[in-house]
Amino acid sequence: MRSILLGLALALFGMSPALSACNDDLLIISKWSIKPIDSHMNELSFTVRSSAGKGIRMLDAQLRFTDTLGATIGPLVIDRDVTIPALGSFTDTRVWGPFTIERLLKVNAEDITAHTCVHAVVYDDGSKESFE
Repeated sequence: MRSILLGLALALFGMSPALSACNDDLLIISKWSIKPIDSHMNELSFTVRSSAGKGIRMLDAQLRFTDTLGATIGPLVIDRDVTIPALGSFTDTRVWGPFTIERLLKVNAEDITAHTCVHAVVYDDGSKESFE
């Protein structure tokens, strides 16, 4: 029974898009901030800069925060239909409920590293790129 459960856990681990390979250099988080809206909701703003030489018209990507000891906060899905000009940037503001990112309110920002994980992208010219 244990071996069946272990096999199932490993299979699910391998299928999870949050854990699959990605490009972490295509989009760079240049700044982020978080503030509480009320006792249950938080507002996260972030700016992402593209290193792509072409404009982006669709992507499958996430942003994540990692503390100095390696614990992950997130991942949070970036809007799939965002458009980003070549070498340009975009800013997004999202509202999140409890148990998602509220730890960012407590941790010293110097102890947090923000990064992205791009699984796939569609460029303005219609070409596609996947990172596996």
